[in-house]
Amino acid sequence: MPSVTVSQLDRLLESPGTALFDVRDAELYRLGHIPGAAHAPLAEIRERLSPLDREQPVYFVCQIGEQRSVEAARLAGEQLGFRQAFFVEGGTKAWQRADLPLEGEWARRLDGFSGQRAAAVPAPGKKPEGRTQG
Repeated sequence: MPSVTVSQLDRLLESPGTALFDVRDAELYRLGHIPGAAHAPLAEIRERLSPLDREQPVYFVCQIGEQRSVEAARLAGEQLGFRQAFFVEGGTKAWQRADLPLEGEWARRLDGFSGQRAAAVPAPGKKPEGRTQG
């Protein structure tokens, strides 16, 4: 099953129209997701992908990039006819470990903590850069 790294996805998201779907549960999506990712639980993948051009690449992300996103990419490629269906290696956790930005409740909480816009939600055990405790 084809995959992309979070670094590759970050570059791809600079282009308008990149189709990225977060296949995690609604609560995890609400707490923090990759900017531009549409929420699409596995049960809704067929419906969410139906209006898209089958020639357009589609990308799927889950929490750790091992199960749901792989299943969604397989479904898109094998059953729905997408020629380019990818899962994101390492999922949202890898995105977060790479200090890339998230949207959602976690990011808003950090914004309030620092009084500045949070560039990224730090990975567990990492101190947010440029912030001091006080």
